[in-house]
Amino acid sequence: MQPGFSTPYAFSITSVRANAPATSGVYGLTNASEWIYIGQTDNIQKRLLEHIVESDSQLKARNPTGFTYQVCAESVRADRQDQLILQYKPVCNRKADGGRMNRAMTFTLTGFSDKNGVRRFAFDCHAADRSRTTVFVGADIGMARKHEIRLQELPLICVRLLESLRDDALTSPVTLTEDNMIEIQTAARSEAERRSHKAPRRP
Repeated sequence: MQPGFSTPYAFSITSVRANAPATSGVYGLTNASEWIYIGQTDNIQKRLLEHIVESDSQLKARNPTGFTYQVCAESVRADRQDQLILQYKPVCNRKADGGRMNRAMTFTLTGFSDKNGVRRFAFDCHAADRSRTTVFVGADIGMARKHEIRLQELPLICVRLLESLRDDALTSPVTLTEDNMIEIQTAARSEAERRSHKAPRRP
């Protein structure tokens, strides 16, 4: 294991509370056969606990059983995460050599147009260095209706897609595929169901 990583621990609420520090750093989720996800955060313990209770379909489907971490300053967290992703290639990090994920970008809808059954959204992409570019995302209206996605929900789904892509993927028009729609909508519905099943507050 890479020097600097902690001893692997069981991925459970009790174990995270006992072993994960509430400080800045990077962390990894694993199971018996693969690296699942490597992330970075300003509070390792809090973020791991959030992963346990959230309904992210990709992470849950891989059944994470262990976690490890490395404490590091905020100024080096992102670079350290990039190094570890390139080294271990975790299956739930949508990343490839030569491209950074868009965790530091924000996306603002500036307009849309309809042509041949496709709604084409325009987004301003604002990077951490204050640079700005425009990216277009095409979504098949018929496909959205097939999966019971309202047209007013499409911009948010497009933003979630853009946030999952590498920087170098934003240099050309992006297509919201049927698989993207299913994955993002399934995660959103799972989260809504989880919230609806929370115990009611006592008066």
